[in-house]
Amino acid sequence: MASDDNNEIHRHIRQHMESKSTPELQVIYTENDQQEYTEATFEIIGQILDARGASRDHVEAVEEDANDHSKEASELREFGSVVQSANGGFWGDYFSFRKMISVGYIKFMHALGVVAITCGSGLFLVRSVQEEDIGLFISALLCFFFGNLAWRLACEGGIVFFRIYEVLGSIDKKTKQ
Repeated sequence: MASDDNNEIHRHIRQHMESKSTPELQVIYTENDQQEYTEATFEIIGQILDARGASRDHVEAVEEDANDHSKEASELREFGSVVQSANGGFWGDYFSFRKMISVGYIKFMHALGVVAITCGSGLFLVRSVQEEDIGLFISALLCFFFGNLAWRLACEGGIVFFRIYEVLGSIDKKTKQ
């Protein structure tokens, strides 16, 4: 079971790293930041660079790549909690509530809510045209625009709480190092 989890994690890391440009991978590989990436990640990056026929020690000093590297590093750090967990990997983090799934859930619920609000508003709009009711027509338009706006704001409010949690966890982790 643990081997299957590791294979799945390595597959995700490989997919993530393969989406990067060669100079980005070279920067990550030569910086060799063991606090940011696992040894397995460096092995995967080395394999990708070899497959691309690129040198492992060549770094192209492009400011844009460095900025992209910082952004990608923070995304991988999020994913890296799965790889570097000392308490049972993904499922250990999941059941101990160190791995939060709420942000993804809120995004999914937002999409469903937008569809529901839009469809509901569309039905009211059709009914208002059939009944030639200008009040219902205006209500349907208001429901469409302000309903979707209010739903978006509510979902963003929920996500803000979880982002605060992630930032506080990151700060806590950095202060312990």
